[in-house]
Amino acid sequence: MSTVFVTLTDLKYYEKARQTIWELRVNGEWTGDIVLIAVDFQPEPIEGVHILDYSHSIVAGGLPLIS
Repeated sequence: MSTVFVTLTDLKYYEKARQTIWELRVNGEWTGDIVLIAVDFQPEPIEGVHILDYSHSIVAGGLPLIS
């Protein structure tokens, strides 16, 4: 059994998510799997990160937007 780090972001917070992943690897010395769930946008590939594309419009009624 292993542990995976998962983060979820939309385009507005994407740079913060990238920074978190970088800090996780550098400061936290993380060597395990990383998954980034991208909501309603297609981010560029990040080496060693599994990226999942998620569109909230597929959920019945959608999700409320947070401003």
